[in-house]
Amino acid sequence: MIIDRHAAVTPTRYDDRDLRRRMGAEIAAADSDDLLAAWIWSAEARLCRTVAEASNVLRDDVHREHTDVLRRIRAAWQDRGGDRTPVALREQVQGALERAKAELDRVLKAAESHRSEANQAWRMMRGSFGLNPTGAFLREGNRERSPVQDSFRQIAFLEDCRQDLTQVTASLREEVHIAALEEDSRQSRAASGSLTPEEYFLRSVHVAAHALLERTGHELGQLERREMQPGRSEGDSELAHTKYVSAGRPDRRWAEVVREEHASGERLVQRATELWDAMADCGELLGGAPEEGDGVDLMALVSDLGMLSREVAASRARLEGALRQHFEDQHRIGLRINRRHDWVRSGAALSLEGVRGLHHRQFERFIAKLLLRDGFEVEQHQGGPGDQGADVIALCPDGRRYVVQCKHTAVDANVGTPDLQRFKGTAWDVHGADVALLVTNGGFSRNALIFAGQHGIQLIGSSEVWRWGFLGDPLEAVIPGRTQDAAVFAQRKVYQRLARNLSFGWPK
Repeated sequence: MIIDRHAAVTPTRYDDRDLRRRMGAEIAAADSDDLLAAWIWSAEARLCRTVAEASNVLRDDVHREHTDVLRRIRAAWQDRGGDRTPVALREQVQGALERAKAELDRVLKAAESHRSEANQAWRMMRGSFGLNPTGAFLREGNRERSPVQDSFRQIAFLEDCRQDLTQVTASLREEVHIAALEEDSRQSRAASGSLTPEEYFLRSVHVAAHALLERTGHELGQLERREMQPGRSEGDSELAHTKYVSAGRPDRRWAEVVREEHASGERLVQRATELWDAMADCGELLGGAPEEGDGVDLMALVSDLGMLSREVAASRARLEGALRQHFEDQHRIGLRINRRHDWVRSGAALSLEGVRGLHHRQFERFIAKLLLRDGFEVEQHQGGPGDQGADVIALCPDGRRYVVQCKHTAVDANVGTPDLQRFKGTAWDVHGADVALLVTNGGFSRNALIFAGQHGIQLIGSSEVWRWGFLGDPLEAVIPGRTQDAAVFAQRKVYQRLARNLSFGWPK
């Protein structure tokens, strides 16, 4: 560069004329040594910056390759339907990834170290010595090398790291490419239709096992998402929360079946994988190579495969049966909910508060009305003087005779044993009941519950009255326990007829 010292103006690389005039004055006043030192300092700074930038780029490249290998290791080998790769090829790829990871760990550690040293040298060159490096080096005293020496030394290290990275990535690509060629050859053979009957059988069982596991996994995911949905809020109506009321929680039963079959599916898939890998080593089966001296009996493996096929079919049948039952349960619940809504909209429903405000005669007529709604033929709608404990008498559609005593309370009182004893004395012997039913909008004492259980008296308390009279559930759905089956009732009718003819009571 030619500088006119008399012009006192720098070249036009600076836009500001005052700055150019000042720089020109400095250059005009400088001697040759000063200019040479400034040029050397500029070259040294440029060297340090170049090495620092190169170390950053190298470290980023190594880190990117390292991250990609880790991702591929975590992802493992993905199966592709029935054309699953034998374990030998999967192990080949996994081994290449693991070896590449180990090498990249070493290269990444070295790149991080070189990057740190190169950046440190660049920071010292920029900030610690100003524009007079010679004086700064003299002031340091205890420093053996300048930042320029450190940066220059890093050039060789960076080149070694770059070569190591290139070698690792090239080796990984070569090994994966070889495995891909083997897999492509195997898939081409399978697609050509040159599979043996054993191979077709193995592939079909393997596909079925994986399909079963995928199906149960999907159902489990649906159930988990349903469980995570927000529950019922306080503002919801009582009818909005009736899905599981007296329904036996069909979702819970379905979830239990799904979890059991999912665990079974995992076991079956594991067994199918073992058979696949074992049969892949039998001759040319599935494109595998025979192993000398392994002594694998192909017929024994095919026999195991047949047993596995039956287990997969049985598990799938159980799942389908449970699904059909679940649909039926859900349909039944839907019908029940529709019935409840229709009953409430009819205006005939009464809440417990409404029942509590009735007169006891109104309560009896309300119970008779509920029996009529449920298909009973009501013979007596309410009690009165001389009813001998029978307030309502009705015939069930199957012919059973229900004798009902109603106990209304305005203070949520409990029915005690004496009331049940009096009812027991007339329900069967006097009124010829097949079912003795005591209904109250209150509760029952402990002794009353024990007495009723001992003598076959059906009890309906406040919670059952709420479901029967407000939600609209039929009587058979709200009675706490099964009364008796048709054969027992038929036998009871015979005994009652004989007892009346012989004029004596029969034991309860």
